[in-house]
Amino acid sequence: MQLRLDAADRLVELVEERRGPVAAEEAACRLFALRRAPAGLARSLLAEVVDTDARLSWRGDTVARLTAVIAPDGLVGRIVDVRAGSSVVQVLTDPASTVGAHVVRTRTPGIIEGEPRGTLRFKYMARDGSGIQVGDVVVTSGLGGLFPGGIPIGRVRTIDDRGSALFSYAQVTPAVDFARIDEVLLLTGGAARDVAASFRSDG
Repeated sequence: MQLRLDAADRLVELVEERRGPVAAEEAACRLFALRRAPAGLARSLLAEVVDTDARLSWRGDTVARLTAVIAPDGLVGRIVDVRAGSSVVQVLTDPASTVGAHVVRTRTPGIIEGEPRGTLRFKYMARDGSGIQVGDVVVTSGLGGLFPGGIPIGRVRTIDDRGSALFSYAQVTPAVDFARIDEVLLLTGGAARDVAASFRSDG
C-alpha cells in the first residue's frame, strides 16, 4: 500500500477521481471529523493512498517506526520499517501481525492475528469467551502502548469452539476495506488512551 503525505484538498480530489463527488465529500467529512475528534487524535498526519501493495510510502515528513495507521472505519496497521522516501506498513491481515484487542460487548480480551489468506482471527482464552456472539465488535485494547484503545478492528463472523482446548478462535471481518482505502491518518503521538468516541458506532 503506497501512501503520500499531501494537502487535504488533494485527498478529496483523489477520492472524487476514483469514486465520484458524493464519495469524495463523504470521505473528506469522515476523515476530518476523525482528525478533530475530542478523544485525542489531533496529533496526526493526513496521507494519500497511491498504491494498494503491502508497502506504504510517501514524500514529505518523516514518520517514526511503529506509527499507527488508521482509516475512518478503523485500524489499518503499523509502520514497521522506515526508509528514505518510503516506509513499510504491516497491515492487520499480514500473517505476522498481532494486535491486543477485546470484544466490546463482553470485554473478552484476546489477540487479533493476521492470516495467510488475508483474513483476521481473534484468539482468546476459552474460559473467557463463552458469551461471544457472531456480530460482536472487536476493538484495540490499548494495552502495550502501541495503539490507543477503542480503534475498531472488525466484527465476529464465525466462532471456532475447540471444546476443552485452552484457546478458542473467532473469524473476524475487518472494519476497513483494504481494497478501497483512499485516505488514512498516521497517529504521530499524543492520542488518548481510549479513542472509541472518535469512530462511528454501528452497534
